[in-house]
Amino acid sequence: MQLHYLFLAHYSDGTSYQQTPEDISVQDPKRSCFYDIDHSRLTKFEIQEQVENGKVYAVDLQNGAFYLNGAWALLHNEDGIVFEQVIFARRHTHHFAQGAAEVGHHISYILGWRGKNKHGNPIKRTIEILT
Repeated sequence: MQLHYLFLAHYSDGTSYQQTPEDISVQDPKRSCFYDIDHSRLTKFEIQEQVENGKVYAVDLQNGAFYLNGAWALLHNEDGIVFEQVIFARRHTHHFAQGAAEVGHHISYILGWRGKNKHGNPIKRTIEILT
């Protein structure tokens, strides 16, 4: 299966880690490339479209902003958030006709962050990119 988007993880020291089209971890070949990310140094996480128009979506883990194919947007209005973790997932949905024959499928990508607000309460923001 060809991936529609590949991720690029940006680190605090200016280096980055690019997901490969095969999506196989260099540390453990039974896992995906996401396993190789050093989350302790992660500052920005983006996904880049590999087909069609080359759209880019990202999340900045320093201020919680989302990059939505050309513009930055904040999906929160709180100060004092501690951004703890990137959220990234692929959702693969199969569609079946009555009688169990598959009639199609689609894949969406979920991108976001998880953290705590200034009161210590959990907070999470995600977007879902439909393909």
